[in-house]
Amino acid sequence: MFQNANHTSLSEFTKEDLLVRLNSNTDQLIDINHIANNGAELVIDHLQWNNTAHFDLTYTPWKHLGFKMVVAGLSKMLVKGIRPDLVLLSITTSSIYSLDALEELVSGVGAACDQYKCAYKIVDVTTTASGLYFNITTISSSLPARTPWINSELNAGDLICVTGDLGAAYLGLMLLEREKRIFKENPEMQPDLEEKAYIVGRQLKPDLRQDILEMVVGEKLELSAASLISDGLAQSIKTVLGTSGLGAMLYEDKLPIDTQTLMQGIDFGIDPTVAALNGGEDYEWCLVMPQSSYDLIEANKHNISIVGYIADQTQDILITLKSGRTENVTSLNLTNPE
Repeated sequence: MFQNANHTSLSEFTKEDLLVRLNSNTDQLIDINHIANNGAELVIDHLQWNNTAHFDLTYTPWKHLGFKMVVAGLSKMLVKGIRPDLVLLSITTSSIYSLDALEELVSGVGAACDQYKCAYKIVDVTTTASGLYFNITTISSSLPARTPWINSELNAGDLICVTGDLGAAYLGLMLLEREKRIFKENPEMQPDLEEKAYIVGRQLKPDLRQDILEMVVGEKLELSAASLISDGLAQSIKTVLGTSGLGAMLYEDKLPIDTQTLMQGIDFGIDPTVAALNGGEDYEWCLVMPQSSYDLIEANKHNISIVGYIADQTQDILITLKSGRTENVTSLNLTNPE
C-alpha cells in the first residue's frame, strides 16, 4: 500500500557511514555525559518496538513511524510531569530494508523532535538476519514541571478524567487491517481513506499532549494520579489504582468518543465503548483529581472529560452502561471485523 521509490542497499555503507548519513540533519553535537547542566537529575526512559508486535509497514509510512515512536516515548515521560530534552534511537535492521527507508524514518523522528522541541541522535545501527527493531531512549535533564507533580492522595470519590477522545486509534487500526486484506486480494485496488482521515491519523500519527501538562501547571490542578492511555482506559485505571485497595466506577455515556469512531465501530460491529476501554494507542491521559477541583475541570472541559470516580465499595473497575446495567470492564470484549 505504501512503498519507497528508491532502494539504496545498506550493504554499500559501513556502520560509521550510516550513522553520519542518518545524523546529517541533527543540528548540534550531543554529549550525553554533559547534558545535565542545571542541577536536575537525569530521568531516563526506554521503549522498544519491533515490526512483529508494534507496526505494519504494509500501511505505515516510514516517516509516520518515526514520528509515532517519538510521541510514544515522550508521552511516557510527559505524563509524569517531566519535559523531555533528548531522544536517542538505536536501529537493528535486516538487509531487506533500504537506506532510503531508514532516512524517511529518521526524517519523521526529526519532525517530531522539532515540533516538540527535543534534540535527537541516532546512536547505533546494527544488522540482523530478519526483522526490524528500535530502541528509543528518552532523557530529561530539565527540572520537573512542578514539584510535586502528584500533589494529592488518592481517595474514594476522586474524579476520573480523560483528555481528548478515546477508541479512534484502535478503529483506525482495524480499518487499515481491513484495507490490507483487500489489497492482498486485489493489489490493483488502492484504499480511499480520505473520509476516514481522523481515525487513520490517530493510529498512524498521534499527537503529543504537551498542552495538558501546561494546562495542569497553569491552572494549578490538583492531581491524585496521572497515567498514559496507551493500552486502553481500563489498563490505565488499573495502573492508577495499583495496590490502593480501591476500585473505579465509570459511566458509558460520559466516555468521549468521536463521531467517526462511533460510525466505524458500527460498521465493523465493534462496540466503541469497548474500543475506548481496551483498544489502545490513544496516547491520551487519565487524570484523577479530588472533587474540590470540579470547577476547574469544568472550566477546561474542552480538554478533559469526567468519566467516573474512584470507589471504595469495590476493588474492580465497573462501568454503568447506557442501558442502566452495571458490568465489570473485564467482561466486555472486542469483536474484530471480518
